Amino acid sequence: MCLCNKTRAASLVRRNKAHYLDDSQTVIQLNYTPKGLGKYGRGLKQDVFEFFTQERQNICVVCGSQELLTKHHVVPYCFLKYFPVKYKEHIDYDILPVCATCHDQYELVATLLKESLRKQHVPPSSLSDRVAEGRAYCAAISLANHSRYMPADRIQELKSRIAHVYGDKSLEDIITNHRPESRWCVKSQDWKYVVEAMGNPGDISKYWRQHFLDVMKPRFLPRLWSAEGPLCDISCIQNNEHNHEIRSFN
Repeated sequence: MCLCNKTRAASLVRRNKAHYLDDSQTVIQLNYTPKGLGKYGRGLKQDVFEFFTQERQNICVVCGSQELLTKHHVVPYCFLKYFPVKYKEHIDYDILPVCATCHDQYELVATLLKESLRKQHVPPSSLSDRVAEGRAYCAAISLANHSRYMPADRIQELKSRIAHVYGDKSLEDIITNHRPESRWCVKSQDWKYVVEAMGNPGDISKYWRQHFLDVMKPRFLPRLWSAEGPLCDISCIQNNEHNHEIRSFN
């Protein structure tokens, strides 16, 4: 059904939710029927099922270090955010242990690639519209707070800037109800354009997996992991026979 650590297995046994099947205490069987079938019930090919249920080392997949490990998301979250839900439910294939040093090295390269993709695929009109909206909002605040200190021509300039974006809305309405999104949110929205331009989520997942392989050349990847591995939309099947067995490891 799945693989878990011995602490988790012992906890289930202690709470009478499972029992050991032999004296080695490496396999437990649940004492109840779970809501789902775990990895066993997703209709996986044999090699993919073996990948998900194999015992994996808790080391950096790049250099083999056991120190300062982080969970590296091979497909960046800013892309994953705009995937359909079915591609986000089972993302553990694309989470790998990477030490902080290797992670930082990769992120330097990945950040440059992400910025290149953003500039390539985000429509220029989208960027210019946001700049104009931000300038108009700042102009509204300036007029509301400091117009008495401004010369007439400056006031007229700011009013024209505001009218170009907000029409005849009042300053109070603009400041209260039309505040532009933060820079972080604006940048986050950019990835929606990138995801749509790059194709389906499966192609994007394979793209980032291959990029990680090419840049870092990891030497300690789990057996059977590859850029062509299963996608996140692993469909569950309903009619598998199963025994609710769980194997534990240190």
